[in-house]
Amino acid sequence: MNKIVRMTLSLVQHKMKLSSVTVEASLAEDLPAVPCDASQIQQVALNLMLNASEATQSKAERRVVVSTARGDGAVVLTVADNGEGIPPENLSKIFDPFFTTKSEGKGVGLGLAVSYGIIQAHGGEIEVKSAVGEGTTFTVSLPLEQPTQASKPPLLELARNG
Repeated sequence: MNKIVRMTLSLVQHKMKLSSVTVEASLAEDLPAVPCDASQIQQVALNLMLNASEATQSKAERRVVVSTARGDGAVVLTVADNGEGIPPENLSKIFDPFFTTKSEGKGVGLGLAVSYGIIQAHGGEIEVKSAVGEGTTFTVSLPLEQPTQASKPPLLELARNG
């Protein structure tokens, strides 16, 4: 997971620096390997980091914190920002395909839906906590053991609950 995070940070660091976003990384040492498709998990990490950066646009001090840790039978990736936060009425919709609060031409609302599908296909979980005016934290947990094929949802299943 740390390798994926480092590669993703190398992709976004220049853009964030140009946007005056401070990126803090706290990567746990000696994380066990996670059975996963690294390019898909990198897509999730990239989406979360870019969304976090965009969420801080109205703040004078823009900050994104990326961390990894070992959880209970899982490896955990956390991406937090000090942005505007997500209004409570939108929290239940953020993983829905085509849901976006961005202006036209700025996003189509697929990033979080695809990320949700990828994490579900890996037998993991993605959670969000947000406070309006304070920021948002996404937490991704990936199990240390691969789920059985029968328990894995199809990768292309984008919408939650069906």
